[in-house]
Amino acid sequence: MSVKRKVITEIVAFVLFAAAVIGFIRVSAAVIRPKNADYGTDWSSFLAEDKNSIDVLFFGSSMVYCDVVPSAIWRQSGITSYVVGGGEQTLPMSYYYIRQALKTQKPQAVFLELSGMFFDRYTNYEEANIGYMPWSLERTKAALEAASPARRVFLAACPPSLLTIIKQHYRLPNLTADDLRFAFRPDVHQAGYTFLSKAASDVTEIRTRPTPLVEKNYAVALEYLRKIEDFCRQEEVALYCFISPSAYRYSETLMSRLRADAEFINFNDDFDSLGLDLSRDFFDSLHFNCFGAEKFSAFLAQKLPELGIVPSDPDRSDGVWTERSAQFVSKVDSVSQ
Repeated sequence: MSVKRKVITEIVAFVLFAAAVIGFIRVSAAVIRPKNADYGTDWSSFLAEDKNSIDVLFFGSSMVYCDVVPSAIWRQSGITSYVVGGGEQTLPMSYYYIRQALKTQKPQAVFLELSGMFFDRYTNYEEANIGYMPWSLERTKAALEAASPARRVFLAACPPSLLTIIKQHYRLPNLTADDLRFAFRPDVHQAGYTFLSKAASDVTEIRTRPTPLVEKNYAVALEYLRKIEDFCRQEEVALYCFISPSAYRYSETLMSRLRADAEFINFNDDFDSLGLDLSRDFFDSLHFNCFGAEKFSAFLAQKLPELGIVPSDPDRSDGVWTERSAQFVSKVDSVSQ
């Protein structure tokens, strides 16, 4: 065998070996990875949505993924939506989530929950927020700009599949057939919504949340809010900022500061109109359970058309959305019994 042919053979063998290793890592990660259909966005499920099929995208923290039910909005209005949320999602993180989401969807509107304006600069949910993002420039920038300094390089350089194996290898002894099945054929999910059924017994009154205003954190959040505004304007997507209704609210001092810097809908002003029952509709003082979320989502289904948002496909007979709606109704009915 000639030297040239030997070199070519070795190169081909190396490429095939590398491809096999990468393929093994990706398949292994898909099986090992916790099936994150709740408590934050599973980007693989979001990316499986038909391209440009979502009318409205919701972004923010648990104040969104516990409170907004896309299937309930669709059932009453025909408007499709998706919650692209994450635990304690900061404004820098929301910015890169929005940029990533708009690569595959062209919504009529983006709704951004603004509780993140008052979060700490860095949170304990950075790895979850970044780790589920697809391998992309937006993910890398999110790691470098939105993660704490000690985690930046690792989260930016480590491919998602390898990160999953490193962080989730402890699950290996407990894997089931469902893990393998879900990796290749995910179950119907609630488009980013997390179903909560428990009713908190200690939510008896509206209270003020003792959150201090940390100027340096607020300044960073405001900087990224301006970036979000500019990006949505550039993409010709309407941006609506809002505060989700709760029984544990930011002080009027914080709300006054926010009103001076941003336009937003404070859904706490509609609290009575929502017909909420403190003893029945809350999972805790911050988050709705399924009953409260259904009421809020019904309100949103009426509000969205008032803002000029209409179903992009009024004749849609999408089996997935029908199934999502039926699944949510069935779960609520089972809790009600």
